[in-house]
Amino acid sequence: MALEVECAGLAAIRASGEDLQRISQALRDMQSSLKNLDAYAKADMRFHFLVTQASQNLMMNRLLQTFVVHILELIKKAGPLRFSHDIGGLCTIQEHISIYEAIASHNAEQAMLLMRRHLEGSRGEG
Repeated sequence: MALEVECAGLAAIRASGEDLQRISQALRDMQSSLKNLDAYAKADMRFHFLVTQASQNLMMNRLLQTFVVHILELIKKAGPLRFSHDIGGLCTIQEHISIYEAIASHNAEQAMLLMRRHLEGSRGEG
């Protein structure tokens, strides 16, 4: 959690226009794959990975690469349960959109807060 929260804040400060386009595309891919959990999970993971890349912190980027396979499996496992409480994933997508908007508006504090809430909710803490 600490890794992704920090990366969201750094991305809000450092993201380029190209970074924002890539993150936005991952969001569109999530929205278009709501009926395919495997494709949705991959798009979800790509969103998080792209936020980390946008942070322009090489060490954090490498750390997340180390965990990608494990995180993808967690997303796939949590997906059916989360979707059953999430109106088919729409709330989760809205959380991602809010994170993206905070990053795009260069609001590091808000990006970190929203990423923390999202991750806590994903773990059933929020």
